[in-house]
Amino acid sequence: MDIQYITVAYACIMYIVSDACKVENSTSEMLHTVAKDSTNDDVRTQIKKVGAAFLNHQKISAREAAYRLLTLYIKMS
Repeated sequence: MDIQYITVAYACIMYIVSDACKVENSTSEMLHTVAKDSTNDDVRTQIKKVGAAFLNHQKISAREAAYRLLTLYIKMS
């Protein structure tokens, strides 16, 4: 958990946006490799391969992993 004091609204907005938009270089490179390896496939198969690679290599927290393993709802709305 990352807790910080915020004294300026701009700092709060920048922190939230940067955290939400951060890109993991290893994931980006892996997705690029999968896309390059599947250039001979049709578009639908390419999308499925890239999507599966993203879901299988995505980093998640221990809490989210436990919820997924136990098939619990993370949130209900």
